[in-house]
Amino acid sequence: MGLINYNIEKYSPKQLVIIPLVFLVISLVLLALNMATTGMPVTPGIDFSGGTAVNLYTTDTKDQLQSTFAGYPLIDISQGINNGVFLQFSAMDDTKFKELTTLINQKYPDASINQIGETFGKSLQYQAVIALLFSSV
Repeated sequence: MGLINYNIEKYSPKQLVIIPLVFLVISLVLLALNMATTGMPVTPGIDFSGGTAVNLYTTDTKDQLQSTFAGYPLIDISQGINNGVFLQFSAMDDTKFKELTTLINQKYPDASINQIGETFGKSLQYQAVIALLFSSV
């Protein structure tokens, strides 16, 4: 088998460390910029920030959906599975959530509504930090 032989002993340890250090510095700068603009190292998804996820099947356009849910904290409209639509709403109080649920059930009876609590996201964040610490050790 013609394995590639490459002798890295011709480089000093300082030369071998330069490229990983450059990548480390670039990644830390990018994380710092994102933290300065958003307040977090990465933009949290609905699992971490909490909110409501709705899967529905409709022929309505994106603009029609935005006007339908104009009174609610709609974050994103994206393509769902099986030609469905996936809507993300930020966290809202119980009365607003009940109004939203009523509207969705009236207009889109086949829709599925999932509410994700912020406390679940906080426990995920804690577990992620523990996993990072454990993997670093």
